Amino acid sequence: MYITREAEATFGRLLAQYKAVLVTGPCQVGKSTMIGLCQGETCGYVMLNDPIALYRATRDPVLFFQDHPLSLVIDEVQYAPEPYCFLVAMAARTGQLLNMSDIANDADVDAKTVSRWLSLLEASGIVLRLQPYFPYASKRVSRTPKLHFMDTGLVAHLRGGG
Repeated sequence: MYITREAEATFGRLLAQYKAVLVTGPCQVGKSTMIGLCQGETCGYVMLNDPIALYRATRDPVLFFQDHPLSLVIDEVQYAPEPYCFLVAMAARTGQLLNMSDIANDADVDAKTVSRWLSLLEASGIVLRLQPYFPYASKRVSRTPKLHFMDTGLVAHLRGGG
């Protein structure tokens, strides 16, 4: 017997409003069941405990997202620790100058992977690469963009603050 959850209405509203919604909680409480029932026909659904889906998501995320339409529900993300470590490394640098090499070192991936994953996050509206403004072209200042997450709640979660 399925028990209706208060979180269903919130999840549905957030899924309609945002390109990415993170659902967290203890094991075996019905998160996947709720997500499966709430998302209905509005978006795709992939579980990363499927070895093929996990391989594609971690080895070639661009192809993974080309194979799956947006909006997409990705369940069982704990099976893909590399992207999670990447997100944590990025969240630690929000508001700072973007240094791909530092992020690659912290996430234990190469710089090309960081570049691809960052492009996906930008296309999804999760992060913004803020280019510096120069009123005078001859001014010599840093031309490195800053990294900004669009959702401060996600940053707080990834940095361990909630």
